[in-house]
Amino acid sequence: MTQLLNKDAANDEDRSNKRVDRSIYDRRKLATGIVANTYVHDEDVNLRDYWHIIINRRWIILLFLFVVLLSTLVATFLMTPIYRASLLLQIEREPAKVLEFQDINPVESSRDKDFYQTQYELLKSRSLSKRVVDELDLYSNPILKKIVIKKSILSSMLISLSGQTASTEAINEEELWINYFLQQLTIEPVKNSRLVRVHFDSPDVSLSAQVINTYADNFINMNLERRFEASSYAKTFLEDRLAQVQAKLEESEQKLVKFARENQIVNISSSQNIDSQRLTEMNVALSKAGQDRIDAEATYNQTTNSDFFEVLSSKVVQELKHTLAKLEAQYSDQLKIYKPAYPTMQQLKGQIEKIESKIIEEINSIRVAIKSQFQAALEKEKLLKAELIILQENVLGLQDRSIQYNILQREVQTNRELYQGLLQRMKEVGVAGGISSNNIFIVDAAVEPDKKHKPKLVINMLLALLVGLLGGIGLAFLFEHLDDTLKQADDFEKLVSLPSLGLVPVVSENVSTSDLGLLSHYDSGSMLAEAYRSIRTSLSFGTTKGAPTSLLITSPGPGEGKTTSALNIAITFTQLNKQVLLIDGDLRNPSIHKLLRIRNNIGLSNYLTSETGPADVSQDTEIEGLFVMPAGPVCPNPAELLSSEKMGELLTIAQHKFDYVIIDGPPVLGLADALILSKQVVAVAMIAEAGSTRTGMLKMSVKRLVKAHANIMGGILTKIDAKHGLYGYYGQYYSYERDQENSPKLPV
Repeated sequence: MTQLLNKDAANDEDRSNKRVDRSIYDRRKLATGIVANTYVHDEDVNLRDYWHIIINRRWIILLFLFVVLLSTLVATFLMTPIYRASLLLQIEREPAKVLEFQDINPVESSRDKDFYQTQYELLKSRSLSKRVVDELDLYSNPILKKIVIKKSILSSMLISLSGQTASTEAINEEELWINYFLQQLTIEPVKNSRLVRVHFDSPDVSLSAQVINTYADNFINMNLERRFEASSYAKTFLEDRLAQVQAKLEESEQKLVKFARENQIVNISSSQNIDSQRLTEMNVALSKAGQDRIDAEATYNQTTNSDFFEVLSSKVVQELKHTLAKLEAQYSDQLKIYKPAYPTMQQLKGQIEKIESKIIEEINSIRVAIKSQFQAALEKEKLLKAELIILQENVLGLQDRSIQYNILQREVQTNRELYQGLLQRMKEVGVAGGISSNNIFIVDAAVEPDKKHKPKLVINMLLALLVGLLGGIGLAFLFEHLDDTLKQADDFEKLVSLPSLGLVPVVSENVSTSDLGLLSHYDSGSMLAEAYRSIRTSLSFGTTKGAPTSLLITSPGPGEGKTTSALNIAITFTQLNKQVLLIDGDLRNPSIHKLLRIRNNIGLSNYLTSETGPADVSQDTEIEGLFVMPAGPVCPNPAELLSSEKMGELLTIAQHKFDYVIIDGPPVLGLADALILSKQVVAVAMIAEAGSTRTGMLKMSVKRLVKAHANIMGGILTKIDAKHGLYGYYGQYYSYERDQENSPKLPV
């Protein structure tokens, strides 16, 4: 050790080269801008990572699955058996047409897509449910009563917990029964048909069938009642309307009669009007009178002739002339015998003269009669003409007055027709209202079920299996999400933009902490030794000239494996025939001496607080090339000591005399020691324990080191469980237990 510390200063060139390496690290740090929580890692979803999460947390999944299965099994056996009764209904769009006239109810069109949906909603109506509950008096059913009471208590508790007052949210027992009833009711339309299945679930096997049959009967009755109510409403409406129309008809008739009386109109009809009839008759009479006057005038004109027709046609004149002819013939015959003076002859002559006188008198009477007839015919014609003029004036006046009369008459006719139509419609509605036509039929009535509908053990267990698996997996992913500890090597890069220097597996064998620190020396073929050799290789590629000459090993918190890592990294460098100085920089809780089983009565604290030289506080070890400077006695002011000039001088001397200087530093969080040391070394390696170090702690630690201008070379993840193959390549290598029989034994 003394020889190493007294080496000639001829190695100044190497020292300057090392300083250049440190400046390279500083430039790299500034160029990359390492700031905690600024890196966003973008990569595709790896299903293998999900599978690793499931495998890693399989006991949580299995435990959750077991709890769900057991709970489902117990709950299934404790459940009250529920029986389902089913009924099949047929719903037609239109009822059978009993009457030929149109029914007052609306007829559903075949294109009305909402019809059946309306029927399904009516089947689930609260009014129908209430009728069934009241009719069957389900309130007194002991089995259902217990269930509803439990629901009532639960509702009261929920209302109490919500802070609502009883006055605003009173629990209505009737509503609870209706709600329970509707919850047990299931409407299942049969696809592509006019059929619908109605189910009711009940813990009482006989009650379920009774309820569903009663439900169907009440649904049909309600349908008929709606039709009857519609007919009754129509009838009432028609009666009211009929009374109004009747009153209006009477009023219009009264107006018509009053107007006819005031205007002396007997009948305005042209076929029955008196003046019109008289006018027609008068025209006929006037025509006939004119003809009679002409005939009388012609006859009168003929009276100047001695043998006019009327004389010739008179029977009296003809008889007189016949008698006269007989007397004249007798007179002529007697004249042959007697003298004209003869009395007989005188008597005959007197008779002849008397007959002639009668003939003349009769002719004169006929002439006077014809004249009288002519005058009468002429007078009659004049009178008829005068009367015709009067009738024409009356008819024309009546036509003028008939306009308003016709208006009133049409109003009377309209009201009469409306009244008769309403009267006929009311009679039809009265007949239709008494006919119970229906469009809903019960195809299959409900019967008592022979087996319970639920719970179904197999289905429940299958669902529990599915829920348990999905819930367990979800719970596992939830725990994984809530678990903010580091788990994989690339977490360094994802979280703080640091490269991973390597992974350190956990040793499953019961090996003490002190033995783990020397495992790379005593068992160079173990997974742990191989891991630290890999870390050594990563450090060797850290600069263009190899590994950093001074390296601080630190961690966010205590107990994360930084001391073990520092010792094993130092051992791996000695295996390259390098001279390594391991300094225990944790002056508050030193532990290097425990791993190497050396004394700690003198060390770094003595060097920093006294005139003791570096050689006096350093110790060599059984490992060739490894020298150790323990922490020494605990001092009250470690931060001040580490920031002193002597600490910088020590590192300068150590880097000049040794190939590598490795410092086992204190944790970063809560202390300033690690920040002070980080500025005095070439590089810093961050140690984090898998499954223990939280991401927040790592981010905060890196952030503090960056603010202190430390060159963080990368991170090392320790205590990886390689058995599960969750974190990379370690599952492919042989395990520590496999080769421990062929490996050197750790010293006791």
